[in-house]
Amino acid sequence: MPSFDLRTRPGRFAVAVPEHWATFDVAHEQLVTARREAMAGAGSAQERLQVDELFIHAKRVTAAARKAGALWGAGTATVYDDGFFVGQVMLFAVTAPDPATFTTPAMSAALGGGRGTGDAADLPPRTVTAVRLADGTVATRVCGQEEVQATEAQRVRVLVSHTFVPVPGTGDEFILVTGLSPNLALQEEVLDLFDAIAGTFRFLPA
Repeated sequence: MPSFDLRTRPGRFAVAVPEHWATFDVAHEQLVTARREAMAGAGSAQERLQVDELFIHAKRVTAAARKAGALWGAGTATVYDDGFFVGQVMLFAVTAPDPATFTTPAMSAALGGGRGTGDAADLPPRTVTAVRLADGTVATRVCGQEEVQATEAQRVRVLVSHTFVPVPGTGDEFILVTGLSPNLALQEEVLDLFDAIAGTFRFLPA
């Protein structure tokens, strides 16, 4: 996994992703290029339809990420003999109204009950754990499934992993490392991958 040295307020940090993943600055143009390459590797009309649907979803996620203040992202759309794997990791700067909001006890209490109402009521329970990252920082991780709006008429379930990393010396600022994939059938493997990527996150000397 190559590491990327990135700047953000109030300092610098690094994170590693698999060698073949593309990094992007949450710009639409790079998604267009990735979609074109995935389409070229699709072997049937059904696979091309799947690629198209996945990139419609990716475009929506990226647009929302830009509006939410995303700092950086990386992802892949890889064709294998038995199907596609699509995954994204994005980093956000987050300010908490209350410094205790993103601690493991607070998030466990907030997320330990039901999963919502309506179409999302039957989502499986999320897990909330404390994790130690590469530089020794203790972060809070939330894993599970969420429903997102893939198109105007369609909602899809995706696997998500959110890691809230406290920024040293601030008290209320966090880096949020979010992994997202529609490959529900590979839940254990995908969440392990996202955990491994988030685990490489580290702050660097200013």
